[in-house]
Amino acid sequence: MIRKILAATLSCALCLLRADGQDKMMTPAASCSQISVFDRSLASLPHGVQQGIRDTLRPSINSIIHDPGMGIDDVGWRDAKLYVIQVRDDTMGNGLYAVSWEHPQFKVNSAIWIVEVKKNGARTIGPPAARTIGSFNGWGMHVFPGSNDGYPELMFAEKGYRQSGGAEAQPLCTRKLGRTYAPVACPTDCAAQLNSR
Repeated sequence: MIRKILAATLSCALCLLRADGQDKMMTPAASCSQISVFDRSLASLPHGVQQGIRDTLRPSINSIIHDPGMGIDDVGWRDAKLYVIQVRDDTMGNGLYAVSWEHPQFKVNSAIWIVEVKKNGARTIGPPAARTIGSFNGWGMHVFPGSNDGYPELMFAEKGYRQSGGAEAQPLCTRKLGRTYAPVACPTDCAAQLNSR
């Protein structure tokens, strides 16, 4: 009987989370104002991890460099200044990183990829359609606590503009759904907290 009640409660909770056809963040927004900036150079990581990340991002970086509309012709893929935030690591040598390419052409919002590094290689795990130009954009991020599967919910902070005019910070939240991270709705007060910092 208790199992049936728990199953029904869980089922109702999942339905509420997927209301309006869009996944919602499962964690509270209490920490949306706590932003980490991309200030750790890729070069600070062990050489094997650096190489795995750089090799994985090579096609994406090259597609940006070779896009005439981007106006980036002053750098090769090997020289792209990459910065990381380590989202998680474990004792098996696996890691999850948010990787930012900060180039003056991007202004404030850098291209950001989510890269998973394992002993047998690395791969991007952002939205499949966006992997060639950066899975996300922004200037900082927050890792929400409470993940049990090693893939925490993330929020990227990006510079945007109010409809009434003027700059504001905008949150973009994401969660691992299936094999990749995908955008989901942020907690309702996340934008307000981000802009009150």
